[in-house]
Parts: sequence; C-alpha cells; structure tokens
Amino acid sequence: MRRATITCLTAAALVLAAAGVASAQPAATIEPAAPVEPATPVEPATPVEPAAVAQPAAPLAMADREAPRPPPTPRPPIRPVMEAQGFGLVPLGSWSHHVYETNMPGLSLRQFGPGGGGAFTFGLHNLPAPRWDLLLRGSYAVLGTGEWERYAADHGSNVTTSVRLGNVALLLTRDIDVSSSFRIAVGGGPGVTWGSGEESDPATATYSYTMLKTVPSLTIGARGILALSSVFSLVAELSGLVGTTIVSYGDGDDRMLTALVGGVGVRVSP
Repeated sequence: MRRATITCLTAAALVLAAAGVASAQPAATIEPAAPVEPATPVEPATPVEPAAVAQPAAPLAMADREAPRPPPTPRPPIRPVMEAQGFGLVPLGSWSHHVYETNMPGLSLRQFGPGGGGAFTFGLHNLPAPRWDLLLRGSYAVLGTGEWERYAADHGSNVTTSVRLGNVALLLTRDIDVSSSFRIAVGGGPGVTWGSGEESDPATATYSYTMLKTVPSLTIGARGILALSSVFSLVAELSGLVGTTIVSYGDGDDRMLTALVGGVGVRVSP
C-alpha cells in the first residue's frame, strides 16, 4: 500500500515538473504560407514537318552533264553579189495606149508595146541576215512602137518613134531552198522609174514625148537561182513593176505605170 502511494506521488511530481518546463518555453510562431503562383499554360507542341524527300535530278540536266550541247552554228559570211540580165518588158494598162483612143471611141491603139533591155545588179548576200540579199538594180529598156507607126503609115504619115523606160530600185529578197543547188529568192523594193521618147515625121518635125514622166515605183517578184558552182549561178526572174502617173496628157488624163518583166542572166558571188 505504501509502495503504491509513493509511486503515485512520484508520477505526479514528474508530471508537474514537465508542465513547468513546457510553460517556460516561448510559443512557436506559425509563418503564413507563401502565395502559390498560377501555373504557366503549356504551349502545344509544334508539329514536326516530315523530312523533305530528295527529288531525283531532272533527266534533261543529267543529259546535259553527260553530253554537252554543240556550239552554235557560225553565221555565214557576207558575200558580194553581181548579176547581169537580159529581160523583156510588157506594158500593162492604159498608159501604153495612144491618146487618140480618147477622141475616137472604139479605137484600140497601143502606142508603147512590149520591149526589151538589160539590167545590172550588185549587192550583198547574207545581209541583213543569213539567206537574205540586199541589192541595188539599174535597168533600161526600149519599148516597141511598131503598132503606132503602122497606124500612122496607114493614114499617110511616115513617122519613126523611140521610147525608153529606165528604173533604179533597192531590193530586199529572201532565199527559199528547193534543193541543194536550186533556190527561189522572193522580195522586192522601192525605186524610181522614168520614161523618155521622141517622134519624127520628115514632113513636119521631131518632138519629144513630154507626156512621159519620172515617178516613184515598186518592184515585186521572184528569181530562180541555179548554182553551177560556189561562184557562178544561172538566174531567171519574173516580176511586176508598178508606179504612179507615168503618162500625163493633162486635163486629168493621168495614167499609172504597170508592167510585167521577165529575164534571164548570170549571177556571180566571189
């Protein structure tokens, strides 16, 4: 009994001592909690592009690397050209008819008939470009007057006449190959044409054909060129010649120039 009482007292003393020690310690201060930062939103991941698939080299580029292109064809040289032709000329239209037709209805009388002459041409081949010719041509023809002279003789006049037609033209033509030795050159160009003439009657006098004029003209035609060698060729030509008033009788009686020309000749290109 006594031992139990002592044990209880001892336990009570220990409890009181512990309480006194605890009361002597300062109370612990509780720090407020730090504010929580809101979470940063997470950006969605950028989709990854698939790796580009290498394209095979173009077949043409590969071919170019394997076989280089040949060098361009050199420009053919510019060569001088000379032509000599004999030609025939046929007047067309009213300018070749006699003025008597105006005063005598129903009369058909040609004062200037077909004639012939010569032409000389010089220029440059392959100018202004390959297969082109730039040419300067001069021609001179004597026209026929037999029909008018016969008509005058039938009516008691013994007349003799002489009529000439000249032309200078600047021509530009283009070659068209038909075969290795034959080609056709087509083209034409502007020029100047003039007429002159006179008529003589032993019973009266000689007077000039002042009705013939000098006019601007245009030549258009084609030439066949047959190569005999690298230098010499044969040439055949057919062309048309037109112009403004080549014959004027006054009082509004003005007549335009029209004619058909054909010739053959030789071409030299050294």
